[in-house]
Amino acid sequence: MPGQFLSQVERERLQSFPDEITINEVITFFTLSDKDLTLVKKRSGDHNLLGFALQLGTLRYLSFIPDNFLQPPSVVIEYVAQQLEVSPTVLKDYGERDQTKTSQLREIQDYLGFRKSNKADYQQLETWLLERAMEHDRPLLLFQLLIKKLEIAKIIRPGLTILERMVVKARNEAWTETALRLQPILTEEREKFLDSLLEVEVDKQRTPLAWLRTGAVSNSPKGTTENKISKLIQNSERYQQTNEEDAVNVESEIQFLSSLV
Repeated sequence: MPGQFLSQVERERLQSFPDEITINEVITFFTLSDKDLTLVKKRSGDHNLLGFALQLGTLRYLSFIPDNFLQPPSVVIEYVAQQLEVSPTVLKDYGERDQTKTSQLREIQDYLGFRKSNKADYQQLETWLLERAMEHDRPLLLFQLLIKKLEIAKIIRPGLTILERMVVKARNEAWTETALRLQPILTEEREKFLDSLLEVEVDKQRTPLAWLRTGAVSNSPKGTTENKISKLIQNSERYQQTNEEDAVNVESEIQFLSSLV
């Protein structure tokens, strides 16, 4: 479907409890403070105590309530149940009424300072995501950065499809913005130079761009960044126009590569 890039396996993983959770994570996110316990113990019935406490810890841990909320890792159920002095088995009776679970989740959201996103949030997130897309093009990386941004802002994670479409939109806008920024400086000679980076060199069986992307693979000078800088200078001199503006641009490229040495 247009606007989606996550596989079915990835979607299921992102909508569920992680397969593994560390002891440190259990302690950090599912330990109930005195203040937490005061709120939790306003419920009646062991199943409501345990279900409410699990929702509280889960939202704190994941910033959303997963589809398999009632099947968390056993270590989580046992740890929370032990603090409440109830049996882990009572969880099966929780949430028989969706209204109860939903109303309790709203209470937990308010307590933890979480909120649902609004129009202003989406506008700010789209601006922020475009800036990230100008730096990174990989959709999964942008997706992960967006999720982390939501967690920090304590915004409940929207549906995966919404987030995917935001990433796709940001990448498309980044490509458009990049083209607009490059257009004024893309002279005919520069276009020839850039095109040459994509032409396969017969003797090396790869493009100059692929060669420039590879790191040093041996102690030989041929594999060093210094050698690549020298090669870039040679290639640039073949195509650049002899004016001051071009000289400055080439010098900037050389300085950037030099910073990698």
